[in-house]
Amino acid sequence: MIQAHLLKLPPQNSIEKVNELLSLLNPNDDVARRARERLRLAPPTEEEQAKAIRQVVSWLTARTLLLIKVTEASANQRVIKDRTLARNELGKPLLEPYHCVGSVSHEDSLVGVVVLPDEEQSIGLDIAKVDPTLSAWYALALTSEEKKEVIQGVAVDLYYAYYWSLKEAVLKGLGVGLSSAVNLQDICIEACAPAPSHEGSVLLPLRVVVQGKVRQWHGAAMIARVGEETFVVSVVTDYVSSDGIGWCVETAA
Repeated sequence: MIQAHLLKLPPQNSIEKVNELLSLLNPNDDVARRARERLRLAPPTEEEQAKAIRQVVSWLTARTLLLIKVTEASANQRVIKDRTLARNELGKPLLEPYHCVGSVSHEDSLVGVVVLPDEEQSIGLDIAKVDPTLSAWYALALTSEEKKEVIQGVAVDLYYAYYWSLKEAVLKGLGVGLSSAVNLQDICIEACAPAPSHEGSVLLPLRVVVQGKVRQWHGAAMIARVGEETFVVSVVTDYVSSDGIGWCVETAA
């Protein structure tokens, strides 16, 4: 079974939490270095410092969770202090040394990770916040035909976030990210997984057209709430799992 892991983050964080997470990681880890630099460059105002800490906690939590799941998949252990991960120029974690593939996404209050113990497969996960102020931005990713689609019982803001997260997950699965080679309008979702639910939809066939090339993948999505915020989490993969997908949702300490 494919396991998607979601971790809800607390609304308030502190520099002590940052240091706790940094203590779990190798000092030379790419994200650990980036986190320290982000804090160093943050403006000294209380608001900007809090914003930087919240963002850094999200980054470090995502990296820690990814490394734990990668080492579980490749070495059946949870010791990550001696592990590091490189990233390509698009930010994708390079998991080849661990003989697996994975994907990670993070917002300030929600982190998601999925790992497959098969480096020949592809998988992508993305989190999109459901927010009326973001809908116009999300709409840029939809084709004119997709905008005409109606998912019964789904609000427009949720619909747009859903499509955005699906397409971002496809890009992550392809390993190209938001690049000049492929953009979100180059991707057409001709057959969608069911509208996301709070329990998480099952993994169902997903017909994806990327720059005219048809790909038969599978997709699933979930609605996650953290406090007053609502998110859509989508997973897409070319891996066929007879056991489907499991959604593991936890709250960080």
